[in-house]
Amino acid sequence: MKGFSCKGVIFIYNDSPMIRMLFLLATISCMQRSYAATVDTVSIYSEVMKRNIKAVVIEPSGGKGGEAYPVLYLLHGLGGNYSLWINKVPYLQQAADKYKCVIVCPDGGRATVYFDNPMDSSSRFESHFVQELMPYIEQHYPVSLDRRYRAITGISMGGFGAMLIASRHNDLFSVA
Repeated sequence: MKGFSCKGVIFIYNDSPMIRMLFLLATISCMQRSYAATVDTVSIYSEVMKRNIKAVVIEPSGGKGGEAYPVLYLLHGLGGNYSLWINKVPYLQQAADKYKCVIVCPDGGRATVYFDNPMDSSSRFESHFVQELMPYIEQHYPVSLDRRYRAITGISMGGFGAMLIASRHNDLFSVA
């Protein structure tokens, strides 16, 4: 077990890559503003929704050197969009560097709950996420294909979406 203190709060954790990634959000407020991670905004055409869907991808500095990084999919809440996390929490860049992980912030629509809406074929966010976004990230960024190094989380609607996607596709994620 390891631990650290931040602003009077003591964090104790198990030293594994996925557990460290979960504590990423807890440590963000303790970080300084120096970072070198690359932030990309990608637009991926969705065959299942017949439109382009954007995502922010944060890659740690030194990427593309043959090393495969853990990946964290970070889902926004109700009313948000793909840019919410990077605009509200710019320290994500430093966190990607510190924890040597790729962070992906996809657009999940304003109020979709990240599932395939049976009443609206233009709202199939779960299918887009699993069938299109994840393969795109795996083809274009140096991420590990091993589920042990793949996590999904979010806030509010994004937290529900993370649990929904992880429970329906538990072969893809080790942590939700």
